[in-house]
Amino acid sequence: MPLLQVLCIRLSIKAARNKTRTKPNGDCIFNSYKDGDLCRDCPTGYYGTNCTDKCKHPTFGRLCSETCDCSVCHHILGCISTAVNIADASTTALTGTSFTFTGIRHVLSP
Repeated sequence: MPLLQVLCIRLSIKAARNKTRTKPNGDCIFNSYKDGDLCRDCPTGYYGTNCTDKCKHPTFGRLCSETCDCSVCHHILGCISTAVNIADASTTALTGTSFTFTGIRHVLSP
């Protein structure tokens, strides 16, 4: 398939997706926001008209569709537990720092 046809098809699909997020008056639908001439889905952790509302406890994630099972719930990441060891307080270097985000564990190394 020629490159020009592929490009036209991709642009048509992109335009069709944007139309589904746009009201007849040009405003964005609920759970989307205006980005230039486009309406985009709310970023993770946000919802509502123009995506101005953060997910409220105990919900988090894309369109607040996930549920936390903890007392402190981050609107984007969910349950967070941190363990911090400070190696040198004068340089504020963090060594052996670990974060757990709802089943995802990441350890920062020096």
